[in-house]
Amino acid sequence: MTTDTIIITGNVASVPTHYTTRDGVAITRFRVASNLGYFDKKLNKWVETETNFYSVSTYRKLALNAYASLNSGDAVVVSGRLHIRPWQTADKAGTNVDIDVDWMGHDLTLGTARWTRLSAAAANDVDQTQFGATGQVQTDFDETEPEQGVTVDDGASVPF
Repeated sequence: MTTDTIIITGNVASVPTHYTTRDGVAITRFRVASNLGYFDKKLNKWVETETNFYSVSTYRKLALNAYASLNSGDAVVVSGRLHIRPWQTADKAGTNVDIDVDWMGHDLTLGTARWTRLSAAAANDVDQTQFGATGQVQTDFDETEPEQGVTVDDGASVPF
């Protein structure tokens, strides 16, 4: 099976939301803004031309760690499978650009971070205390995709 893998750098552009599916799969979603631009030698400065926005989804342990680690505005590097999905409502149409994340982290060219390894026991405690019991949908998750107004099925299959 062919997949389109992409690596982007950008900033977390929304507050990460976390929930657990009925099957017990942890999912954290957020948006990433990636600025495009170039260095203008005549002006001697960086000129931003446009911003691309990506809907990013993390799963399982990566979802738990992302939710515990990320804040809106954080600089990140994201690698994952690219999905481009057209959508349409009665009055408008558009395209969602989604990334199912394989790995990610803070962009250390723009700041510092402190990494902490979780023991297996600590990771289990985090699963139950910080994110709720398996199978519970967390209340901070907005169940609609703002661009589409489509309800997310929390029992949907995970892409991998």
